[in-house]
Amino acid sequence: MTKMRIWLRVFVSIVLPACTALPTAPPIATDSQESKGAGDNAVVASAPLPQASAQVLRPPAVTALLERARARRAAGQNDQAAVDLERALRIDPRDAEIWLELAGVNYEQGDYESAAQFAEKALRFAGEDASLRQRAKRMASDARLRGG
Repeated sequence: MTKMRIWLRVFVSIVLPACTALPTAPPIATDSQESKGAGDNAVVASAPLPQASAQVLRPPAVTALLERARARRAAGQNDQAAVDLERALRIDPRDAEIWLELAGVNYEQGDYESAAQFAEKALRFAGEDASLRQRAKRMASDARLRGG
């Protein structure tokens, strides 16, 4: 019972700070500030916004499950990692990173057909994230080659 309390405290200490820490955007210079010489630190209002793929905002529970799954995968506990990833997908089924992580777990377990299917799902939900799209394509390709 003591170990359970310790794990609960660790889990809560990870999840709660994630709930309160939201990214803030830099101030945007208006036309009047720009003409007055707002300085180099101001962002021009017409400047393009950074892509959403640079920082994924996901529910804290999904973040915790994804991090725990990655730790379990690194420890060779692929079955438990798959359970965590499947739980995360029930919360957020459109998160490409989770699909790709699940593809990796299946690949390591030798289930290349499932790995390719999950990598294709990751690709479908990756949006404009070039790095994620590239990793998903590579995973799908490798899994198909291994699967025959």
